[in-house]
Amino acid sequence: MASFIFKAALFVVSVVLLQRLMRFAIIMGVHRHMFNHTPGPCRTIPGIDVGSEDITTLSNGVAIITSGVAIIEAEMDTIQGRIFSFDFNQPDKAVKEVKITGSSFNKTALKPVGMSAWEDPQTGKVSLFVVNKPLPPRTQSVELFDYDHKSNTLRHKKTVISDAIFSPNDVIAVSADTFYVTNDMRFGRLGPLEVVLTLPTGTVAYYDGSEAVQVASGLSGANGISKSQDGRYIYVSGLLDAQLNVFERGKDGRGSLLLRKKIDVHTSVDNINVDKAGDLWLGCHYLGYTLDLLTGNRWTGTAQVLRMRLDADLNPDVREVLADDGKLLKGSSVASVYGNKMLVGTITNQMILCDLIAF
Repeated sequence: MASFIFKAALFVVSVVLLQRLMRFAIIMGVHRHMFNHTPGPCRTIPGIDVGSEDITTLSNGVAIITSGVAIIEAEMDTIQGRIFSFDFNQPDKAVKEVKITGSSFNKTALKPVGMSAWEDPQTGKVSLFVVNKPLPPRTQSVELFDYDHKSNTLRHKKTVISDAIFSPNDVIAVSADTFYVTNDMRFGRLGPLEVVLTLPTGTVAYYDGSEAVQVASGLSGANGISKSQDGRYIYVSGLLDAQLNVFERGKDGRGSLLLRKKIDVHTSVDNINVDKAGDLWLGCHYLGYTLDLLTGNRWTGTAQVLRMRLDADLNPDVREVLADDGKLLKGSSVASVYGNKMLVGTITNQMILCDLIAF
């Protein structure tokens, strides 16, 4: 009898594992093929070669870019994390490195990924929120800065560390000192197992200016996060389930989130930006299986950008703006638009600028 129970249990576990592996293979796009197209002429922006993982564009057309995330242990000492700026109004110029000041912040330990800016509607003052993600078991955090455009300088003002912020990936500011942040994985160095099994261990935390609390869970690879123009909705991408989660913010003042819709995107969505019209711009990994980060190869992956427009009932209209099998760009993680131009960033290598002519 004991032998029968053991065999039955082994069979059930094997079936579940097989289902998970098949699901992972489908999400990674092993069955897909890409047809390359761009919305207009595109060119590589000089000065970026170790990543442009996230991009946020201010109302004046200045884009802020995170660069230099470490993907293997050796890169913790060999690749320096930096933040750059790019002016959409002067597209022929290269990026500029943003100077970071503040005696309380060790900028040599910076490994930036997700980022968000808050512009004060009365004063125009810009606060920048940056996820600092060194490899585990090192402490990961959200760093708060004041940004001065004239001097292109970030002044560090606060480090946020919390048990509710255990594996931060991206952040969205909802005021000058409050934010939501995604946690992509829970088990640190066992993260690759979470990826392959597409485990729903991702969460969202809310920081109210003094403490952080979990406000959403059960997400597979919670990655990019953004908000609607009116602040009513919070958008969260599931990198490992090819879905976009739409949450409505509660009115309790505690940052609570109510899931309103899960949208199948049929691609692995990384970061999310929302333009002035309220459209979502998604940096995606359509052929995720080509993205080989575990070996330290920073020049792998494909590029895909989607524009998603939601109606009043949150029904999506999606257009593919850019697709490339790696000849133009490898490992797209974000797209940010200003006027008729679009920046597309990558996890670990270059960044391109495209004209938005037709898509």
